[in-house]
Amino acid sequence: ATLVTVFVIVGLFQVWVTEDFIVKHLGESSGFKGMALGAGIGTLIHGPLVGVFKLLDGLLAKGARTGVVVAIVSTWAIKLPMIPLELRLFGWKFTLLREGLLFLSAFIMAPLMEFALGKDWAQRHRSVSMANVDVTELIP
Repeated sequence: ATLVTVFVIVGLFQVWVTEDFIVKHLGESSGFKGMALGAGIGTLIHGPLVGVFKLLDGLLAKGARTGVVVAIVSTWAIKLPMIPLELRLFGWKFTLLREGLLFLSAFIMAPLMEFALGKDWAQRHRSVSMANVDVTELIP
C-alpha cells in the first residue's frame, strides 16, 4: 500500500509541478539555495527508496541540477517521525550528531558528484530518459 501511495504522489508531482518551477528553484542556476531546498525536501520525504528514485528521475527530467538530486537522496536517510524514538533510545547528543552529519554530508557530496559526473551529466540523463520513453505510455 505504501509503494502504491508513493507512485500516486510521484505521478501527481509530475503533472502538477511545472518545469519552469523546477528550473527556477532546483535548476543549474539555483546555487546553494537550490541545494538547501533539496536537502530540506529530502528530510521530509518518506517511503521506500524505489519511489524516491522515481521522484528524482522526474526532477531531473524537468531540469533539476545533479547536486540538488544528490542532496535529496543524501538527506532522505533523515526520518523526522523517527527522531523522538531515536532521542529516547540514544539520547540528544547521538541524535543531533547523526542527523546533523547526514544533513551536512549532502552539501559535501552534491558538489563532489557534480564535479565527478561533469556539468552535462543531467542533460545526458534527460536525453537518455526521454529516448527510453514508450510513447504509448504517454497516451491516456
